Amino acid sequence: MTLNNTADVVNALASLGNAILSHPEEVTALLLGLLGILGGVGGTAGGGAVCLSGVGCLAGGPAAAASVALVAAGATAVGIAGSSLIQHAQTDSSMQVMNRNSAGGNGGAAEGNGLSASEQRVLKSLEDQRDSHVAKLDAYRANPDAYDNRGLLENAATPEIRESIISGRINHLEKEIRGFQQQIDQLRGRR
Repeated sequence: MTLNNTADVVNALASLGNAILSHPEEVTALLLGLLGILGGVGGTAGGGAVCLSGVGCLAGGPAAAASVALVAAGATAVGIAGSSLIQHAQTDSSMQVMNRNSAGGNGGAAEGNGLSASEQRVLKSLEDQRDSHVAKLDAYRANPDAYDNRGLLENAATPEIRESIISGRINHLEKEIRGFQQQIDQLRGRR
């Protein structure tokens, strides 16, 4: 495996890990989808067994059909959540912890700040992500409706629910910004 391939794999895994940590709602949807698939497979087998046992397809047939629907719904949830995590890994959760086309050999401390070249790259990535999230937060605060791609704000039942959705998104972004800043501070040695 070449250095560029290694960098691509390391960066992809770091980005996916960051997406998983930054978007627990997608992980929850993925896990619920997997549980749906497992439950549906078990129900399909059980319904089919009841039908074949001679007890009757009157009870087993509908159970098997409902289980097939559960498998399909679970697979859909897994596909949507999985692709959403991948999209986050490629966009807002993207990390570059290893550079491509690096000549290597600079494992020592970088000039002036005591950080190795690898730590410098991680620091830069964290600072970029923090700055990107600050910009997102500022833009969202200025016009939340512009970021209502799921129609949650538009379809909120009451003004209180709308404000709760906006506050939740702002709190989420602020939490991510604090998380990036904590990692930056730890890397710089200020705990």
